[in-house]
Parts: sequence; structure tokens; C-alpha cells
Amino acid sequence: MKKKLEQFNEYFKTPNHIVFWVWNFCLIWIICYQYWLIDSDFLYPYWKGADIAGDIFYKISLSIIAAGIFYFINVFVPRYFQKNKMEEQLIPHLNHIDELSSKIIREINKDGTDVKYTLDSFFESLTTNNDGVKKDFVDSYNNYDKGLILEKIITFQKEHYNTILINYNDLLPKDTVVELSEFCNLYFKSLGISFKSDEEFSRSQWFLLFHQVLFLSKKLRGVIKIKKNETIQWLCK
Repeated sequence: MKKKLEQFNEYFKTPNHIVFWVWNFCLIWIICYQYWLIDSDFLYPYWKGADIAGDIFYKISLSIIAAGIFYFINVFVPRYFQKNKMEEQLIPHLNHIDELSSKIIREINKDGTDVKYTLDSFFESLTTNNDGVKKDFVDSYNNYDKGLILEKIITFQKEHYNTILINYNDLLPKDTVVELSEFCNLYFKSLGISFKSDEEFSRSQWFLLFHQVLFLSKKLRGVIKIKKNETIQWLCK
């Protein structure tokens, strides 16, 4: 019951759902009022002002119907095309981010061997053996030159994420916008940590940053992966 109530509350937090149901309720009222209630006096014995109240609510409903049409034309439809355009423009950003991530991962030796990770195997290992992957990362980026390369690559990735945040913050889910902002803040904090071979803490900090790079890329791909028959549902989120 509690879970259903939470789902109900979450459902009606979105303006599209609220506008949809209020608009339909007003439309049903107008139809009922015009065809059945306007000439009926079944409430009159119990409520003397029923005809006046009905007429007032009828006029209010007409105003809400007009406002709903305005919202659909000026908000809902433009947002639909903006989100479709966002999908097309985000994909090149994410592809470049993943290409840069692959360059980082190709330098990481698995369990101290000559075996290298792939992008998919690295991401999978993050969820099953995070400490082991972290150790491999720290051990592989164990000198200053490699650290500079890593910093430069993640800086390029940060620029992509910053562009996404600036251009699409009003179209992306709120939690994704928050995570993008946190990543950018973490990046700037990491810049203050010198990347030296004798400082394991600095390498651990950059591992955390790279972990966020991979996580955000996967999450953003999930946001834009929409089936055509789910478009209306997605717009209401």
C-alpha cells in the first residue's frame, strides 16, 4: 500500500500528468453539464445554488481546457522535438567519451598480468570486484607521465559532460543533472591533487573520477534509449 502511494505521489509530481488528468476531468464535466445537468434539477432540493455553482464551474472548466490546449501546443510539442534532437546530439558526445575511456582502460593490466581490460569487462568488474579493479587501475597508472595522460583524457571527457550539462539540463532527469554537477565538482577538486607515483591517494581520487565517467556515460545512454511506443511515457517523466 505504501509503495503504491509513493508511486501515486511520484506520478503526480510531473506537470504533464497533472495537466492531462485535470484537462480530461474538465472535458468530461463540460460534456455532462451540457448534455445532462444543465436542464436537470435533481440537486436543487438539496442545494439551492447548484445551478449557479454548475455554471461557474462550467466556465472555469472552459478556461482550463483552453489553457491545456495552449500548454500542449507551446510546451508539450516543442519539448517532444527538443528531446528527439537531444538524443541525436548526445550520441556523438557519448561515443567520444567512451572512445577516450577505452584508451584509459587499454593501459590497465588485469591482476598484474599482461591481460588488458575491455570497456565492457572493466565496467562489469566495477560492479563485481570494485577493490580489485581499483588496485589494477592504481598499479597501472603508477608514474607521473601516465598520470598526465590520464588527467588530459579525463579533462576532455569533463568538457563533453559540461557541454551536456549546460545545453540539456532542463531536458534531462533531475537526478542525472545533479550527478553531472557532482562529477564536474569532483573533477575540479581532483585538479588540486598532484598526480605522483608515490601518492596512492591521488591515483585513488582519479580512479573515483573515472568511475563516475563510466557511470554517467551508461546512465545517459539509458536516458536516450527510447522506443517509439514509449515516447509519450518518457516525456512525462
